[in-house]
Amino acid sequence: SRGTWDAAVAGVAAAMKAVDLIVGGHCVNAFCVTRPPGHHAGRDLHPMGAISNGFCILNPVACAAIYATTPPSEGGLGLKRAAVIDFDVHHGNGTQDILCSTYDPRFLYVSMHAGGAHING
Repeated sequence: SRGTWDAAVAGVAAAMKAVDLIVGGHCVNAFCVTRPPGHHAGRDLHPMGAISNGFCILNPVACAAIYATTPPSEGGLGLKRAAVIDFDVHHGNGTQDILCSTYDPRFLYVSMHAGGAHING
């Protein structure tokens, strides 16, 4: 719908700003509540063989984790590691697809979700 792309971009910006504020010492934690959600958006339209992407357009938390661990010379913050803890009814297949598909040791991804095919399709 109208405004979806702008809202998705704003969600990525909010997540990256949250990382900036935490790493910069301005706060100790952050929680970004954004719509549309993002944890089903992966490298492809249907990450990990999912039948849908759950209305996810971009993946703010994956973008923020990549930004946090990218070297400063490449525009990131240069952290050695980032942990993403995803709690939702559904598995965050897109986040797993982006952060874990290459077995990159910078990322720890934990998904706490309900199980079963009836939940995730």
